[in-house]
Amino acid sequence: MTASNNVHLHEINKFGSRAERWWDPQGEFKTLALSFNAMTQDLKGLFQEVRLRGEEQDLILGSIKEGLCVMDGEGRIVLGNAVFRQIVQSVDPVGKHYWEIIRSSKFVQVVKRSVLSPSGADEEIEVGDRTYSCKVFYLPARERYVVVFSG
Repeated sequence: MTASNNVHLHEINKFGSRAERWWDPQGEFKTLALSFNAMTQDLKGLFQEVRLRGEEQDLILGSIKEGLCVMDGEGRIVLGNAVFRQIVQSVDPVGKHYWEIIRSSKFVQVVKRSVLSPSGADEEIEVGDRTYSCKVFYLPARERYVVVFSG
């Protein structure tokens, strides 16, 4: 084989690693490397899409005037906007159980009632020195609770 009939590995490998070995341009390694590079490009596109969705979500949550949080089926907070963090006076409530953050028996009851009603449950809740209208919606398909504090 001559050099003109072969492909140098660094022409296939887009990661910049250089190998000083010649490969057959019709060989299995070339096909594998090209497939790997295509998958890498697809992954880059998917990561970009996830990043953009995250930025979009942050923008939407930041524009909401009410306190909003999402809890998983075990009562852990998985998402909360800035207004929610102000209401509960916690810099990072994510990952904590709601009863660690919101110490209110009324809140526990409204969360329990939300499972029974497709339209959610609401209650006036005292958090700190303020009273908020609290609405809790249960999403059974995802085992999530969406909580909105207004007032």
